[in-house]
Amino acid sequence: MLNSFHLSIILFLLPAYQMSFFTVQLISFNSKKDPSGKPLGFLMLFMLLYIFINISKYLGYLDAYKYLYFFQLPILLAIIPTYCRYLWVISGSSGRMTSKSLPLCYLPALLILLLNLIAFFTNGTETYRLFLHPEQSSQIADNNDINLIHITFLLGNAVLIAFQIIMASYQFWKHMQHVQAKQKEESSFLPYFETGWAYFIFVSIVCFVIVNSLMNYFVPEYSTSLAAVSNVLILISGSLAGYFSLKQDKLYKEVASLKPGQIIKEVNNDEVSEKSVSSKKMKISDNMSKKEAKEIIDKLRHHLTKDKPHLNIKLRLIDISRSLDISKHKLTYVINHEMDSNFYGIINEYRVMEAKMLLKHPKYKKYKIETIAEMSGFQSKSTFNGCFKTITEVTPSAYRKKHGTKNTLNK
Repeated sequence: MLNSFHLSIILFLLPAYQMSFFTVQLISFNSKKDPSGKPLGFLMLFMLLYIFINISKYLGYLDAYKYLYFFQLPILLAIIPTYCRYLWVISGSSGRMTSKSLPLCYLPALLILLLNLIAFFTNGTETYRLFLHPEQSSQIADNNDINLIHITFLLGNAVLIAFQIIMASYQFWKHMQHVQAKQKEESSFLPYFETGWAYFIFVSIVCFVIVNSLMNYFVPEYSTSLAAVSNVLILISGSLAGYFSLKQDKLYKEVASLKPGQIIKEVNNDEVSEKSVSSKKMKISDNMSKKEAKEIIDKLRHHLTKDKPHLNIKLRLIDISRSLDISKHKLTYVINHEMDSNFYGIINEYRVMEAKMLLKHPKYKKYKIETIAEMSGFQSKSTFNGCFKTITEVTPSAYRKKHGTKNTLNK
């Protein structure tokens, strides 16, 4: 039968499981060519570690918690700076944040960690046990040995977190204003970065930090009802942060591999010349001859040109592999190394080419941009916009306005 203890376990394990999923997805499945995913992964990791420390605290594992405690506040203070680092990585020096200022963002976390370590080794584990034990909290004011621990606790939870949130919010807002103004002025600027998602992630992690800080400050003892409320809020804020982080990382993977002007030639009729996809200098491996690599590339381009599998929104690499009767491993190698691209890059080149022809055709003049995106094989408008702006350096709407009167398809 479900009792309060079982409910407590569920309430704490749900956010932990959720953050574990996001952490694994963002850290373990990212390559060196995708530098943006790892900062987001470490953001999820810090949130996950904090949740695990909370589990040891509120479920009564004080023997473990008295050693984990001096990492608790530093981890909480490292969450927002880690997101700031992500913003710098994905937008480079294009915004208000710079690589030189980023280490300063971690100073509050490092300061609290240093003070916690000094207090721990100065006072010993028994003093820490006294400070952390809820029913003995009344002795804190009368015990001079724990003054440094208490001051550090107040400094971290009340002063530094409040200061960090205020300053980070201001810097984030200024950075977003700069990015949005630049994107409005230059449509091809950061096509793989969705500012709306960035706002959702930032607000979510700020809520996560505030909820946990308030729980530390106002509720030192365990309470089932308060644990339920706080963990629901942690679950919601963590879900939103993780969900939009995954979406942003996926968008980056699909768009960042494309380059301006990658599609250099179009032809009339439904056929698309193989020359419309730029040729890369091939790098032949020891395990594959130049002839074999060229044959695979020719088969791939012919399949994409004639059969148009890229119009399938749910197209996967394994589907192409089966159609061409080529192993997935070999096809991946050819795309990554011989064509210097990736699966998303190759497929989205052809999807953008399809979209360009549809946007030019009078028949589809009244179709919404979302409909054109779907007809071209794109699963989301954000990916369509990002890929289209990267290749053409204009938005789909601007392209239609400029070329909409041309009829490049057979009626």
